[in-house]
Amino acid sequence: MLVPLGILLPLLLPYFRKTLPFVVFLLIFNLGIEITQYIGRLGSFDIDDLILNSAGALVVYMVIRIILSVGRRSTRGGSHVST
Repeated sequence: MLVPLGILLPLLLPYFRKTLPFVVFLLIFNLGIEITQYIGRLGSFDIDDLILNSAGALVVYMVIRIILSVGRRSTRGGSHVST
């Protein structure tokens, strides 16, 4: 459910390219969803949802971080062949 956050936050907001701010925001956002479900009786407060949604977003976040770091390395003037 939170996979789009793992993709969009680091791409759109450079502040969330750091792991700690991303994790803190993710946990607060996810907890807010669960509390809203509990208070509004729209679902159940389930710790499994918290863990699995956070884990999914973190996996995608790490993939995006790797892609961004590889992209930065290739544009820093790595080896290139001149003819």
